[in-house]
Amino acid sequence: MCVHSQIVDLDELTLLCRDRRARNYISEAIACYKANAFRSGIVACWLAVVFDILHKLSELEMAGDLNAKSKLDDFEKIIQGGESMLKEALDFERQILDMVANEFEMLTPNELDDLKRLQHDRNRCAHPSMHALGDPYTPTGELTRYHIRNAVEILLSRAPVQGKSAFERIHN
Repeated sequence: MCVHSQIVDLDELTLLCRDRRARNYISEAIACYKANAFRSGIVACWLAVVFDILHKLSELEMAGDLNAKSKLDDFEKIIQGGESMLKEALDFERQILDMVANEFEMLTPNELDDLKRLQHDRNRCAHPSMHALGDPYTPTGELTRYHIRNAVEILLSRAPVQGKSAFERIHN
């Protein structure tokens, strides 16, 4: 569903999400948008993207993708390490989009740019980033809606692709 000439009903977008957890987070992002809680909406949208990527890696692992298994093992070690692995957790999140774009070919360069905008805006929303003393970053409703729609259309509605690993198996 990629109809760029129309305004899409956000509630209908939730029906396109494949993963239950991603659907819950995107529903939360939409609820925040409707309540004019735009910062929270962008943060919830980013969580939907991250959980969807992890779910896609799980699906690829079940299909025999060893790189997906390796990435999930790395993530599991980070979770098990708790606060002692904070730097690794931040690095994993910081690099997750490049990883799925480059190592798994799940994103085109333009889609990667769009989701990196979401990641950048999520950071601006979730961390104390003030223009001036007492003036926190405040995204617009249009920006929040843009990120929600992009997240669903670019990632949450799609099945994982095997990309490089499938090509390498065929080539070998």
